[in-house]
Amino acid sequence: MATEQHEDVLRSLLDAAVLRPSHAVFIQSYQHEVIEKSKRGELPLKRLASQTLAEASRSQYRSSERHLRALLAEACAQLPAFPETFARVLSVRSAGLVASFASARVVALHLSCVVLDAALQAAEGPAQAWLPELLAAQSRLLEATVDDASRSQQQARAALLKLLK
Repeated sequence: MATEQHEDVLRSLLDAAVLRPSHAVFIQSYQHEVIEKSKRGELPLKRLASQTLAEASRSQYRSSERHLRALLAEACAQLPAFPETFARVLSVRSAGLVASFASARVVALHLSCVVLDAALQAAEGPAQAWLPELLAAQSRLLEATVDDASRSQQQARAALLKLLK
């Protein structure tokens, strides 16, 4: 029951960020509560990373993405173990994201860059063992996104050839 309440706060935050991004006051309040619950161990970091990353496919507004990036930046600043957790979740989910919409991949890349930036600016420096895993996942997403233009061109050529025949 307690875990459901913590997930409800996270779900409320993510829904507000994605569906009602103009409600900044509510979003900031939810964000603060989510970070505090994560600090106390009431909300697992893996769930926070996984559900935030899942919102990449639902995010339609720039302001929604901005709220998600702010959540990740705050999580990285307040929760020392969060960047590693996020990197591992991204690595596991990268295959699904590669097969997803281009916009979802771009949002996921932007979110991962927030985590990478936080890790590089952290006092420990970039010597974390999980950093190559994060960079590899980012590379897979970037390669899939770069291929979108050529894939679109091939589909257009195929459609044109079909019309000409």
